[in-house]
This record gives sequence, structure tokens and C-alpha cells, in this order.
Amino acid sequence: MIVLHHLENSRSLRIVWLLEELGVDYEIR
Repeated sequence: MIVLHHLENSRSLRIVWLLEELGVDYEIR
């Protein structure tokens, strides 16, 4: 599982999208 540190309206938003598209398990903190 990948732990992703995410803030709204940041570049990590495209990482969230990518992980969703790839079907990868991840946790947002």
C-alpha cells in the first residue's frame, strides 16, 4: 500500500488520479 500525503489543489492530485486509474491500493493522509 502507498501512503500519499495530499493537499487540495496541489500537484499530488494527479498522483491520486493516476493511482485510481492503475487500481493501486493507497491511503491519503
